[in-house]
Amino acid sequence: MFTLGGPMIVPVHLVRLMSESSSSPQLMFPSPLPFWPSSSSSSSRNIGTASRYAVPFRNGYKERIAALSKSPAGSRLDFWICDEMTMRAAVVRAFGAADCIEIALNHPKPALTTANSVLVRVIAAGVNPVDTYIRAGQYAALPTLPYTPGKDGSGIVEQVGSDVKHVKVGDRVWMIFLQTGTSAEFCIADKCFPLPSRGVGLAACQLADWKGLHVTATAGTEQGMQLVKENGANAVYNHREQGYLDKLKKDFKEGFDLIVEMAAHINLNSDTEMLARGGKIAVVGNRAETNINARNLMRVEGSIFGVAAAYTTDSEFELISSELSALFNSTSFRPIVHKTYPLEELAAAHTDIMTSSGAMGNHVIIISDE
Repeated sequence: MFTLGGPMIVPVHLVRLMSESSSSPQLMFPSPLPFWPSSSSSSSRNIGTASRYAVPFRNGYKERIAALSKSPAGSRLDFWICDEMTMRAAVVRAFGAADCIEIALNHPKPALTTANSVLVRVIAAGVNPVDTYIRAGQYAALPTLPYTPGKDGSGIVEQVGSDVKHVKVGDRVWMIFLQTGTSAEFCIADKCFPLPSRGVGLAACQLADWKGLHVTATAGTEQGMQLVKENGANAVYNHREQGYLDKLKKDFKEGFDLIVEMAAHINLNSDTEMLARGGKIAVVGNRAETNINARNLMRVEGSIFGVAAAYTTDSEFELISSELSALFNSTSFRPIVHKTYPLEELAAAHTDIMTSSGAMGNHVIIISDE
């Protein structure tokens, strides 16, 4: 007998038809039964040797399984039989704190909607600060409720539209430009590539180093400083130290040609003070309004521009894909993963990413085994 604090789900492809020729087909559950706890289930569980139950696949099969699951002590384990049209998925039905994330066990599996889209079986999903802004309802472009979180991830191609030529069924891909979120067993992607993905700050260090650029980075901890050094930074400064900006200006009197800014609400004005002539600031992250002294830009004829993947054109994606393919195939590329979570702990991942002291790599949700 199994005991568990929440429901379990048995996918139909894991269940064996026992007598297909009978008027009432029988399904046998394998032993031991695979299980996925709900978001509210206890982390402690007692799993014993499974008894084999043959249950008619017809009206009332849920009640029959429930009756068979009752233990002498009166505890009960509920089962659902999943068909190929449903999946596990994180669902947000109302914007709010991290605990508004639900884990649905029988969520509708998405279907291809265009000839250019791809159905991906998700292996891992990224968790980014922007995901937490959206979930909290504090983002300019909010999805229609209910929605599944997750704006990037990796997985295996399950089905392709008729016009898709760059990937095929069975390919390992990473995806962006999604019709449905990646915090689910399946998602629909408009853009996917046969390559891995990774975090912005450390990836920028590796990209710049790979291109032979001099990289100066900042971090807030000794561990973070060491990590950026290992990923291509030539010089590293602790942005929590008093006077670090004065040190930067003294050491780099000519200023910087490009600044990649992940916290514009804090640093943007000081960034404008450190630009070289014709220098540029790429704003990748921002959480609030900020003020700048525009004279700093005038003095060096500098500029500020925003970065948003949602507005990348097809020609830009082709260039990006070509450059990243070369990087990912080189021995210098090393993905950095800070922490992994099961899908059921997505809310904890959202909390961790907003309370961490600094970027130490990606937070990743593991959806399924390969």
